[in-house]
Amino acid sequence: MAIQLDSNLPQGSIRVVVDGGQRWTTTLDGSEKTGSLTLAKGPHQVIVTLLNAAGEVKETRTTRLDADPAVGHTLKVRLSRFRRNLELETTVSKPGARATAPEGSTKNGAPAKPTTTKP
Repeated sequence: MAIQLDSNLPQGSIRVVVDGGQRWTTTLDGSEKTGSLTLAKGPHQVIVTLLNAAGEVKETRTTRLDADPAVGHTLKVRLSRFRRNLELETTVSKPGARATAPEGSTKNGAPAKPTTTKP
């Protein structure tokens, strides 16, 4: 499962717990971040906790997904536009499809520098 953190998350950290065990954590600095977890085939409960810079829990959200190694899952984590609540969105790619970065972005999600070619 890929994890994609939006750049609109405040400074602090994110903790991801799968089936009761902490599986991933990262600090937030205002930039997009990505990560990945390997999950066994079957249903899983995923809990995402947003912590402020002092390490205090700001918000927690839970989602369920049915993992399958043949199918790519991406968990997108962001703050809602108006209420600024933590939002989780799980997307599934087609079997055999590879996840790719959006056109015009680099590996880390930053906009790509424009390139020029000479005729």
